[in-house]
Amino acid sequence: MNLAERLDTTSSQSNIQVEITAHSRAEWQERIKELTKEIPGAEDHRTSPVIWEGCTGKPFQFIGGYDNFMHHARKKHSVGKERNV
Repeated sequence: MNLAERLDTTSSQSNIQVEITAHSRAEWQERIKELTKEIPGAEDHRTSPVIWEGCTGKPFQFIGGYDNFMHHARKKHSVGKERNV
């Protein structure tokens, strides 16, 4: 189970939902254009993955790429620390 999946199952009362999608290289070029318009702070992000928090109807918060995600998951959700992996 990867870290994103662990976040999705941290608790039965968790409000964390994780969505992982895959795109071809051509599809990714279009998808990244959409994401950078939708997610404040992601305007200069061009690589995969793109990590953000938020729900439809509420503001999104850009987290960053994988390293930023790992740091955020450890700090905010206590997931990904050696004893919790």
